Amino acid sequence: MGQEFDRGQENVADVTYTRNVLNVYDLVLKLISNTFWGCSASRVVRFYDEHVSGNHLDVGVGTGYFLDHCRFPGAKVRLVLMDANQDPIGYASKRLRRYAPTGLQANVMTPIPFDGEKFDSIGVNHVVHCLPGTMREKGVAFQNLKALMKSGAVLFGATVLGRGVNHNFLGAKWLEYSNQKGVLDNLRDSAEDLKTVLEEHFATSSVQVIGRTALFTART
Repeated sequence: MGQEFDRGQENVADVTYTRNVLNVYDLVLKLISNTFWGCSASRVVRFYDEHVSGNHLDVGVGTGYFLDHCRFPGAKVRLVLMDANQDPIGYASKRLRRYAPTGLQANVMTPIPFDGEKFDSIGVNHVVHCLPGTMREKGVAFQNLKALMKSGAVLFGATVLGRGVNHNFLGAKWLEYSNQKGVLDNLRDSAEDLKTVLEEHFATSSVQVIGRTALFTART
């Protein structure tokens, strides 16, 4: 669940988010989020409700499930969908066409080629656990996204942790398998390291652990 990132010779996500994968993504998302990660998709939707703005960038958009189910404040919505791959952008754009979204194909681990109006909120849901490296190395993504945020804007998301939480049997097996396949890179990720990295890049931040999932916010 997330983006596909280039690590030179090694690809962090061997699973390409093709249309066939995206067609079953919502079902898998709801099943895994609740059963394996201990934080239901509906809980993450409520998290979106609490933090999404009418001027929003969503990173690693998947099928657009959370944007489709959350409540934007007000009737006017400026929505930009960002992903390293075009297929999720196209899929989610059709699903969310009522908002007339704009697509942005970019890798969050490199400077983002965007010079438009900055955003009041940025969602990075189920993205951090896909990024390569340690949590400190993943901080590059936060730095790159911060450049797109207005003063006082909020960045928020959910990420599955590998350390400091008690995974159930199925979740532990899936975590091991996904890291071996390169779909995830989060065996070293902990809530404490996430807090430290957010504090390095943002004026204020918070991390709440639900099950094996960290819900986090950060403000400029």
